[in-house]
Amino acid sequence: MTKAAKNLRIAGVLQIILGILTIALTYFLLSAGDVSVAGLNPERALGVLALNYCGAAFQIFSGFVALARAGKRSFLAVICGIALFIPQLIHFIHLQNQIGLIIANAALLVVPYYYLHNAYKNFRAH
Repeated sequence: MTKAAKNLRIAGVLQIILGILTIALTYFLLSAGDVSVAGLNPERALGVLALNYCGAAFQIFSGFVALARAGKRSFLAVICGIALFIPQLIHFIHLQNQIGLIIANAALLVVPYYYLHNAYKNFRAH
């Protein structure tokens, strides 16, 4: 097994963990408050919620793709690595005037980069 395949598996596990944590945190935050407290109208809140859950589901899917295809040449893993930036960017767009969350979200961009970098290295190695 190449080093890129090992690192891709690690990145896949990290994506699965982040996806599960996103779903759990979203569920916890929804049960803790009201939409009107966040200052969003209900239609926009539903859209943000749907995008959040879809992004988390995609993170979990990408993690399983990485685990399944780590030992093989996989263009799907590279495409998933590119697409993993989309949920993070959606989260980043919805942050307003909250410097702590902006810094945390920027730090979380490291995980999709790690995934994409190792997916590309794995693709080139095989």
